[in-house]
Amino acid sequence: MSRPDWRIHAGLAFLTCVVLTAQLRPGPMYYDLSELLLYTQAILDGRTPGVDVVVNGYGPGRYLLLAGIIATTGLSPLAAAWGVFVALRVALSSLLWELGRRVLPARLAWVPVGLMLLAPGPPHKGFFLVGSVALALASLPLLDRPDRRALLRFGAVVGVAALFRLDLGLFGALLLTGFALRARSLRLWLTGAAIPAVVLALLFLVPAALGVLGPVVEQVTHDVLVNQRVPWPTFPTPLELVTAPSISRALLWAPLLVLGGLAVSLRRSARPADWLLLALGVLVANQVRMKPDFGHLLQTGPILWTCAALLATRLGRGGPLVLLGLAGALGLATATEQRGSPYTGAWTIPAVHTDRLETAAGTLTAAEGEAEALRRILAWVDDREGTLWIPANEPLLYALSGRHDRVGVVGVLYVAGEPARQADLIARLERVQPDLAIVKDTTMEGPTRRLAVAAPPVARWLEDHFVEEVRVGDWSLRRRRQER
Repeated sequence: MSRPDWRIHAGLAFLTCVVLTAQLRPGPMYYDLSELLLYTQAILDGRTPGVDVVVNGYGPGRYLLLAGIIATTGLSPLAAAWGVFVALRVALSSLLWELGRRVLPARLAWVPVGLMLLAPGPPHKGFFLVGSVALALASLPLLDRPDRRALLRFGAVVGVAALFRLDLGLFGALLLTGFALRARSLRLWLTGAAIPAVVLALLFLVPAALGVLGPVVEQVTHDVLVNQRVPWPTFPTPLELVTAPSISRALLWAPLLVLGGLAVSLRRSARPADWLLLALGVLVANQVRMKPDFGHLLQTGPILWTCAALLATRLGRGGPLVLLGLAGALGLATATEQRGSPYTGAWTIPAVHTDRLETAAGTLTAAEGEAEALRRILAWVDDREGTLWIPANEPLLYALSGRHDRVGVVGVLYVAGEPARQADLIARLERVQPDLAIVKDTTMEGPTRRLAVAAPPVARWLEDHFVEEVRVGDWSLRRRRQER
């Protein structure tokens, strides 16, 4: 394999930045972006994970990285976050090109990159996208006769990936186990696992030194399990796609069709790299199984589109038609059903998000009506003193208003259906005694994750202690009831 052509990579970086100019105007992502900013601020405030703040299962790397950038550069949280997102996408384009030219015919090496630029997906998911491609690239040298350097390089990729996405660390461990079983070599497994073992030890050592290892492990485990049992949306059945046609929903079948077709087409004589891509494709497709929506489909994109191009090579004359159909469906979904979506809209975002909004976290661009509502909400908070509480799943308002979370629970997803966790949240509220609350009881997880349904005791505490002062659209702006 020839060395990387840096002219191609420079061109890819330029093209990626041009495409992502649209994603720099994303509109507010009330949950995902807000969670990132909330945990980052908690680190900057010196709060203790597992005690002051209930942690999640992503891994600390993203929050430590963003906190370090903000602390050393003085950038606003939004500017720092978007800088990281763009850097990740530039890296993804380069890595995906390198993967394509190693495993695909030259005429198809551009396909995965092209499809990713056509439908880039959620900008904040760059950690998963880059990590999945890095795992694939680091795995290729292990398919024949891996030397010590290749093993250590793979282990380093797994260790770093685990810092930013714990599930990628698990995927790497599964791949390493497969390589070891194939080679019947325990030594291979031990060498490859050396660096991830050190990373894992450090991940446990820090909370252990703070005396919070138990709560951190329990909270991370709970979050991982909860996210494997998301009740909504459901996977579309063929009947549903007939009675309620949807390009975005129909595309959710792509992993089954592509990976299933590739599995059937592979023979015993297939290259080890083909089997590797199929295995990694199955692992990353868990994103769609976990939460079947268009945004999570696009998280599987780098590996899935590479598998689709590989399948096209086995379909003869029908291969180009499959790829053109896939590209057309992605483009059409982005232009219509996903138009302007902060999570998946990409190049259609500027058509919807036209109004700039200056906030405590930096400049945000939103749809006209949404921006006006946010201006009113932020003005209401700015005119009042006291601690703010966001009960449901919209904690971006902490960052936008410049008020820090003091309760330590990001949203209702962390306590849904869990009486003990709801009791802990109420105990935190009794200690903090927040003065203001902003409530919009909606969620991407479906009606069973609304506050009143998922956590009735917390909803009752809210009603008992707060009274609505202003309503802005679906938002209820509340102040604490006066003591009688």
